Amino acid sequence: MTKTLTAITVLCLLLLSIPSYLFGQNCSNWLYLPDGQTAFVRVGDLNVSGNQVTVEAEFTRTTPYDPVYHGGDIVGKHSTQANTNYLLRPNLGAITTDAGFFEVNVCPIQLNVTYHAAMVYDGSTLK
Repeated sequence: MTKTLTAITVLCLLLLSIPSYLFGQNCSNWLYLPDGQTAFVRVGDLNVSGNQVTVEAEFTRTTPYDPVYHGGDIVGKHSTQANTNYLLRPNLGAITTDAGFFEVNVCPIQLNVTYHAAMVYDGSTLK
């Protein structure tokens, strides 16, 4: 009976690990910007219609960043500090709407750790 349970356990663990092996990411195809202070990708003017938005990303910071900029821009549409359409940084989320400017600060990140960052504006509150 014990050998049967052990064989079943091993089989279950094997079957559970196959999807992560087949579909998992090894991070070799992620965008890598070696000079994080000045490197970026410009994709044009992405307008968001409506009064709700979710902005999210997975990232790993590998080099220190000036704390004044809350870890650096991950996703943003802003031209100046006065015109922050939306901005997601490792330690900050911000958005300007018809109702005003909203900002939320979060805990500092650690280097060489992969994070999932997200900000959600539901029409009245930024989280």
